[in-house]
Amino acid sequence: MKILLYLLLGASFSVSAADLAEQITGEERQLREVRDAVDRKREELNALRETAATLEATAKVTLEPAAKPVEKPKEPKELYRNPLVSLDGFTAQKGKAEVVELPDGKAIRVDAPGAEAITRTIRIPEQRTIQVTVQMKGEKVVKHEPAHHRGTRVGGMYRHAGKTFWPAAPHGEGSFDWRAVSFKFNSPAGCDSFRLILGLAGADGTVYLRNLVIEEL
Repeated sequence: MKILLYLLLGASFSVSAADLAEQITGEERQLREVRDAVDRKREELNALRETAATLEATAKVTLEPAAKPVEKPKEPKELYRNPLVSLDGFTAQKGKAEVVELPDGKAIRVDAPGAEAITRTIRIPEQRTIQVTVQMKGEKVVKHEPAHHRGTRVGGMYRHAGKTFWPAAPHGEGSFDWRAVSFKFNSPAGCDSFRLILGLAGADGTVYLRNLVIEEL
């Protein structure tokens, strides 16, 4: 009888251990499944984040105005050049100008009293900004009274709409070495030429002129 009881108790314990092992195995399988599901969700979330970042960058590029390209400064267009080693094409005002040989080359000399300026007509395009530059050297230039608008003269004259205009560089005086003197003006519609005037205006003394350049800016 005792032997039968022992056998029954042993069988009961054996069945309980087998059930427990199977239960543990099932729970481990469920845990792995949960972990796999979490990993898949994490991958999906990372993919969504990458997509969101890409869309944000694309939207930023689309919404922000495109940067304007840097425009290069416009190069001046040369319209006329004359080294001023000859008076061909020029007319002297109030006297006679002459070409002289200086230690550094030829130039046109204008003395006053005797000669005041040299002039010539220059063709220019309409509705453009025109710049005139010439090298000038002065000796003992003295302005007459009243001194306003008198002295060295680098300028011009043109007519438009029944009016006369006199664009010019600032008037100089005294003695000075070679320097570039320039002025610019806007040519109006219908104005295709202007009268260039180089020398002196209402002053005594001497000026030398060379290297005349007229450009469209």
